[in-house]
Amino acid sequence: MPAKSKLLALLVCILLSSQFTHAAKLPEDLYALGYFHHSADGMDRFGPFLQIRKQWLGKFALGASYQVETVEGSASDQPLLSNTASDQVETFALNGVLLREHGLLELSFQQNEALIYSSNDVTAELTQQFLAGLQSLHLGFGISKDEPNPSVYGLNDSIDHYSSHIGWQQIWSRDKKIYLDYQLITEKGPLGDPYAIAVINSTAVVAKYPERRTSHSMTIRYQQYLAKNSSASLQYQYYKDSWKLSSQLVSAHYQRSLGSHWQFQTHARFYIQDEASFYANNVITNNVITNSTTEDQQYLVRDKELSEFYNTELGFKLRRKLAFLQDFLVEEAFLNFGYQANFYEFDNYEINEKAYRYQSDLVQIYLTAKL
Repeated sequence: MPAKSKLLALLVCILLSSQFTHAAKLPEDLYALGYFHHSADGMDRFGPFLQIRKQWLGKFALGASYQVETVEGSASDQPLLSNTASDQVETFALNGVLLREHGLLELSFQQNEALIYSSNDVTAELTQQFLAGLQSLHLGFGISKDEPNPSVYGLNDSIDHYSSHIGWQQIWSRDKKIYLDYQLITEKGPLGDPYAIAVINSTAVVAKYPERRTSHSMTIRYQQYLAKNSSASLQYQYYKDSWKLSSQLVSAHYQRSLGSHWQFQTHARFYIQDEASFYANNVITNNVITNSTTEDQQYLVRDKELSEFYNTELGFKLRRKLAFLQDFLVEEAFLNFGYQANFYEFDNYEINEKAYRYQSDLVQIYLTAKL
């Protein structure tokens, strides 16, 4: 399923982006080189990444990034994929930001190439501030087209994704702000995991997914700046889609400067999800089975990501200023290290007739600098 691989393709952007600014301004110059390793449910994803971002004439910021992600193994709900399988995902991205009067205009392009699919993503973001920056409007639109490998998916259809969002940020005081956001995503094409199955009367059959999906999400985020160069934020998100899947997410973040050379960040997240309408761990039926489904169900899958489960995430990041590199034409340089642990508990996804659970680990090590 392309979406599973594309989650980590966005890792560089997630690591190096910031959530809030008091006034419209260009992102700072940045040079980053790093490595990540993510291990979860029988699969390992790892590789290097590089990102460069530079301001020009005080009005533009241009950036580029490149990442090579090696994927090894198979997940527990992918019995059609060998546990010795290996793939490589190359991601190349370009980004441009234009500083406008009281706002920013951002355009991005991303290309992914892998054995089972290739994709091209284009996004546009507009931020406009009002009342001397106390209020800001955020608008975004994205288009993505995935081209699955016919030898894997058995067809030549592409997958189209369209996303849009509208957000509003309000600064209450010098140290408090709140952000509201609504997002709409529509998708069409072969959206399923080509290595997943369905199970009827304990017999594996071909999984069948709907070829359209529409999702809605609402997010509210509150941030407060605290004493001693620190800040904290809380976020809540509600999600629902046309597959009858719904979820809720609550997260908390805290960051603080420790002296002049160290910065510390930590976060915690709790996520709970209901199952999709066509998910089943094992359908027991006396009805006639036709085309891998039963008489009363058109679609059927055993995909753990569509089951009922909850997830707890804990993580931290440490950032160390490397003052000794300032003698080598470097204005500032930082060594960054991060660790993140996720704990998954499934209610109706079973392995050997027992509710499944697993832990995933993500390690990030990267160097950032301003020349």
